[in-house]
This record gives sequence, structure tokens and C-alpha cells, in this order.
Amino acid sequence: MVPPPAPTERGTETRQRILDAASQLFLERGFTQTPVSAILTVAGVTKGGFYFHFASKAVLGREVALTSCHAQQAMAMEMVDPTLSAFEQLMAMPQAVATSTAEMPPIVLLGRLCLDLRAEPDAEAVDPFAFWFTTIGDLVRRAQEDGDIDPGRDPDRIAYHLVTSYVGMDYIASTRGDEEPRPDIDSYLDFVLHGIRGQTSDAARPTTRISDSAKGDE
Repeated sequence: MVPPPAPTERGTETRQRILDAASQLFLERGFTQTPVSAILTVAGVTKGGFYFHFASKAVLGREVALTSCHAQQAMAMEMVDPTLSAFEQLMAMPQAVATSTAEMPPIVLLGRLCLDLRAEPDAEAVDPFAFWFTTIGDLVRRAQEDGDIDPGRDPDRIAYHLVTSYVGMDYIASTRGDEEPRPDIDSYLDFVLHGIRGQTSDAARPTTRISDSAKGDE
């Protein structure tokens, strides 16, 4: 079997232009409201060039969703100091996510794109929250081992409620069009995270901080 030809520099650049144009349009207009013709116009490519790189709009949409999710996840994780205790990392995570989504597509828009893709028969589903359920669940387990969260509670259920309550705040802030679109992190920490903290630890509220490399010009 003859292997496929290696991508050329020009081909790689064309493919990236298509991804960039699709990301912009899918997140601004929505997946279903964006025809391939609009992507071609913004990317400056031909129809043949489009289908050379992507079998369908749905396949392109899935790659946009995966790329956006992975980039946002990586940016947020880089902002959390790994030397913190597990509970302190849980405390720092909401601000890291809020900061990352200020520079990346909001979680609610990525969720909408992933929901639209579920209706496409030729696109494998993308779960934009699976990474966070797993990551937060692991931190909860470690915090339970440290005595900072009640060990009698189901860590996966705790992770589910921590993630969905944050996403709900993000959705409301985005749809209301607030001047400050970020969720109210202080309220989240006070009412949600401290609500699941165990009674086994008398430690004061931990200091939340992000990694030095993510502090920017503070």
C-alpha cells in the first residue's frame, strides 16, 4: 500500500487557515448557521482545497472543538501551582479557568458547538467537560486523603457538582451580557467549594494562587 504524501508547508498553512476561519465562525454564528461557503470566504480557499483537508463540515467541526477544548484546558492547568495541596488547587482552579476563557472561547460556546455536533451522523461526539470531571475528581480524592474534604462523600459526585455549578455561572454571565463576563469566583468559593469541605480539618481558608508563569503583569 502506498503511504499518503507528506503534507507540504503550503498544505499545512491552508489547513490551519481553514481551522482558524471555522473556529471563528462556529463560535460566533453557531455550527448549523455556518455554511461551508462562509468558511471558504474567510479562509480564502477553494472548495476543492477544503475537501482535500476535511471530509465534511462535521469532521472539521469536531477538530475545532477538540483543539479549542485542549488549548483551554492546557492554559488553565498551567496557571495552577502544582506545589499547592489538592484542596488549594481546587480553590485556585476556578480563577485559572476564568482567566483562560477570557483569552479563549467561553466554555458555554464550546458546549454549544459540541451539542450541535451530536446531531451530525459523521462526527464523533466531543465531551468538553470530561477532562474537568476527571481532573477535579482526582483532586477531590487527594483532598479527602489529606483530610480537607469529608472522605465519606462520593468524589465523582462532588466533581460533577463543582464543574456543573461553575459552568452554570459561566453560562449566565455570558448570556446576560454583563460588563464583567467572568463568573463570581469569590461567591463560588464561599458557597460551593467551602460547602463540601470536611469537618476534619481546622485549617484556615487556604491562600489561592496561580503559578508564577501565569501571573503576567500583576
